[in-house]
Amino acid sequence: MLFFNTPGTCQDRIVSVGSRHYNVFTKGIEKRSAREPVLVFESGMGVGLKNWDKIIDQIAQFAPVFAYDRAGIGKSEKAYQLPTPQLVSEHLHSILKSLNIHPPYILVGHSLGNLYARGFAGHYPDEVSGLVFIDPADFTETKNDWNDIFRKMGIPEKKIDEMLFNRLYNQKSEVDSVNFGPWSERYVLNELRKPILRKFPPYRCLRCRSISLLAASLRFLSRREVKIMIMRCFSISKTTPTWIDGSN
Repeated sequence: MLFFNTPGTCQDRIVSVGSRHYNVFTKGIEKRSAREPVLVFESGMGVGLKNWDKIIDQIAQFAPVFAYDRAGIGKSEKAYQLPTPQLVSEHLHSILKSLNIHPPYILVGHSLGNLYARGFAGHYPDEVSGLVFIDPADFTETKNDWNDIFRKMGIPEKKIDEMLFNRLYNQKSEVDSVNFGPWSERYVLNELRKPILRKFPPYRCLRCRSISLLAASLRFLSRREVKIMIMRCFSISKTTPTWIDGSN
């Protein structure tokens, strides 16, 4: 594994995992106590780890933290594959293993990052002690939620349905070997959302099997509220975990 210094924070660096370079940020890992959870941050669609700049140093004052740029995002190399939850989970798991950052983990996701956090918990349930969802985009929306936004604007129902159909179906083809990255993440999300046009169920991404704590699914949080929510999740996960089905 090779390390390369990059401008900015001294712990923001490029690591080589397998045949690919990833941009990662770690803080407090070296001071971590045995079985203490590591907070693993998953950013929103097409957004790099710098998205967490306003809070991550504050969080690192009480917990070890890890953030990274997914393949094709920020300073990380492209994978030239669609970033499905399974693929992203495998990449993240490989990075953590290569850096000797052992479980348990608390996944903190923002927007699309919640889809990937849930995916990781589904594929590696024994390694996840908590999930924190911030403004989740992956499992809270239904067709009615979408329609309500535009009904309030006075847009006719037929036009709303046309807009939703175009959003999910009238996009680029799956083959995009040049631009795998932010657009590919949108493609994956839209593919997972398509069932809402057919059966209109509450959207569900992946059913997590066993996780110790689901902190909350909240929207429009202040930095202070985010910090408090993460602190609570971290504190409970270290003491008496509560078993909660993460899909509820």
